[in-house]
Amino acid sequence: MGDINEKRILTIFLSIVLFLSIIGVYYINSPKYYLNKEAKLSFKYFWEQANIDENSPGYGLVRDRYPGDSQIASIAATGFGLAAIPIGVENDWISYEEGYKRAEKTLDTILNMENFHGFYYHFVNMDTGEREWNSEVSSIDTALLMCGVITVGEYFGGQVKEKSDKIFNRINWDIFVDKNRNMFYMSYSPERDFRDIGISMPSSLLCIF
Repeated sequence: MGDINEKRILTIFLSIVLFLSIIGVYYINSPKYYLNKEAKLSFKYFWEQANIDENSPGYGLVRDRYPGDSQIASIAATGFGLAAIPIGVENDWISYEEGYKRAEKTLDTILNMENFHGFYYHFVNMDTGEREWNSEVSSIDTALLMCGVITVGEYFGGQVKEKSDKIFNRINWDIFVDKNRNMFYMSYSPERDFRDIGISMPSSLLCIF
């Protein structure tokens, strides 16, 4: 009888292992598994590649790319980083308190950064928030930044919402419009004035509207 019971237990155990293996293989090969993994890794980039020195004028600015110059942030990447924060909270990758703090202090940075009628330079220094690479004031990248600013404002409310509204409401959209063609300019710089390239095709500039 002892041998029979041992065989039954072994059979049951192996059956359970086989069942769990099948489930595991199915899950790993399912689209949901890869989408979740991609989402978490994307979030980690924006969370981990941000300036988290609370004494830095560039706190919260997100590195433009990796690999690349570790001192260069972009306002577009920072906008994506802000928009990623609620996703991190909702998936329990970070706490609500961590997300709120990062969002609010990043908005403080943006409020203090140099701007042109509310529009921002495309590339800035990670530590200082100042213009880098003689870059342009960008309508498209400012719009991407605003998507993140609005997202955290609506998600967290409170002081974050107040600061979000302040950043958004100081933008003078009309100054970036080519009145002759009724199109947005792509960029402005003190050295070259407005770039006379009206955008009349589907592009990331659609987020302005």
